[in-house]
Amino acid sequence: MWQWMFIRSLSSLFMLGLVLNRETKHVLIDSVDQPRQLALAAGQGALSMVLSTYCVVLFPVSIVGITQSLQPLFVVLIAYAVLNERLGCIDVYSLFFALTGAILIVMGMDSSSSSASDSIGLLAYFALCFNPVLLAGSQVSMRTCKSMHYAVVTAYIHLSLLVVSAVFILLNGTGFAFCLEFDLLAWGLVALAGAILVSAHIARCSALKY
Repeated sequence: MWQWMFIRSLSSLFMLGLVLNRETKHVLIDSVDQPRQLALAAGQGALSMVLSTYCVVLFPVSIVGITQSLQPLFVVLIAYAVLNERLGCIDVYSLFFALTGAILIVMGMDSSSSSASDSIGLLAYFALCFNPVLLAGSQVSMRTCKSMHYAVVTAYIHLSLLVVSAVFILLNGTGFAFCLEFDLLAWGLVALAGAILVSAHIARCSALKY
């Protein structure tokens, strides 16, 4: 898991460097005028990506995708509590039905694969349920970083993931020799994944400025 996160973060930072070019110093240093909000947003975003990868390893992708789809629900609730954004009656009914439907679908899928889920511990289920909350908190924290460059949160999320994954790789004693096993096609797919991930993060950060 950590090897994949290291490669993905390295690719994302490389793609981000190509996009920013000479503005890299401005994004990483000069535009940071709210370090606490940036640390909160980047920390939550990095941790949510770790939990997402962890959940995909243990759970079917369909279950992880459905729980991740609850992120807008928690964004609305956290924004209502933290940013004092308005929440109407239609919003409340929509949130209730969305949460109920997602729970029923996950329970149905989980019961159909009960033999596989017996070996999964409570920590994994906690990560599965807590991840959309954490991701929503990251989105709300990004909202408070409106004055910064549109790519600053994305840069620090992947920089944090790169450092953390490198530390875990070194602690496990596996080393970085796995990078040499990648062929040209594999590196191309990694570059594509990094480009898609960076584009999605930048688009999200840019939208949250309005």
